[in-house]
Amino acid sequence: VSWFQKNHPDWLVYLCDKTNLAYEYGDANVPLDISNPAVRQFMMDTWIKPALDKGYDGISFDNVNLDNLQSAGRCGVWTTDSSGNKTWKYIYGDAQSIHGAPYVASVVAWAKAMYTSIHAYSPQAVVTMNYCPMNGGDMHGTVNFNEQLMPYADNMLEEGGFTDGLNSPF
Repeated sequence: VSWFQKNHPDWLVYLCDKTNLAYEYGDANVPLDISNPAVRQFMMDTWIKPALDKGYDGISFDNVNLDNLQSAGRCGVWTTDSSGNKTWKYIYGDAQSIHGAPYVASVVAWAKAMYTSIHAYSPQAVVTMNYCPMNGGDMHGTVNFNEQLMPYADNMLEEGGFTDGLNSPF
């Protein structure tokens, strides 16, 4: 977090309280603004290209969800205006609307951009997206998860599998 706060504070995504970072599932990975093209390029240059260059035959993205609920809601970023003042920018709308269509569109746009960039860099690379079936269904009147994201993944991994996360038998 300290590296991003020093070098790219406007990439950090916060909850609508404008204070706490929007971590998901207690994960230590820094919540970044995936709608920002510079963040996508950073992901490619820092994590994805080096992995592919080392011989990995694909990239897997975990927790690709369309509901924006696991972090209690990714909301916005702090930017700096032309006068050097910190300014709050809602990315997905205010606290009442962050779980809706703008968030879904952002995830789909990110998936498309990453899929396209990965395949442009390494055409044989396999792109896998892992999702939870409870977090990827028909959200907010949108088309379901698979229909929106399948064009941008070579594999879809539903983490519930055949056993619905071991909650039920086959």
